[in-house]
Amino acid sequence: TLAPVSDSNEMNLDILQVSRRLSEDDYLTSLSRAAYGRAIDPYVITRALAAFQRTLVSYDSAYDRYEFLGQKDQLNEAQLRGRALFFSPRTKCGGCHGDPFMTDFEFHNIGLYTTYADPGRERVTYDPADAGKFKTPSLRYIALTAPYMHDGSMGTLQEVVAFYNRGGQDHPNKDFRIQPLGLSPAEEADLGRLP
Repeated sequence: TLAPVSDSNEMNLDILQVSRRLSEDDYLTSLSRAAYGRAIDPYVITRALAAFQRTLVSYDSAYDRYEFLGQKDQLNEAQLRGRALFFSPRTKCGGCHGDPFMTDFEFHNIGLYTTYADPGRERVTYDPADAGKFKTPSLRYIALTAPYMHDGSMGTLQEVVAFYNRGGQDHPNKDFRIQPLGLSPAEEADLGRLP
């Protein structure tokens, strides 16, 4: 819960700084007292963040109704073409973003950069083979979670699809599966329409 708060690439704050800032808001202070019986402090912040994160449940998308409940009217023709491309041997998207979680929970370098400002997984392992590797994000409700990539460098799904279509940039740790896809503009559009 606290890693993004203190990480220098994210909020870059000490939890006590966060507590002081949030305590300046009378409304938030009243909510803290009502929910936790105390003023805003690290205990309240971690519990409130964890409670919020537990509400982020995704299970009733059009894709879920189509894929798992057999409601075949949930996806339109363009989405069905995009789904077929997504799980095809041609794109191999489903290799890292498979059902039901739409993530493999692994770390990969996708060739976003030739030189990364953030070392990625290497920051934890100290292994140069992990440079530029980031955890595969879930694609559940992806249309609602812009911006994309570990650093928010892409603002639309169309940018993401175009990036993968180009095959990423050269990097010694780039995952071997990231290769130019040769998608037509129509196929790119279909792939970017997945719900």
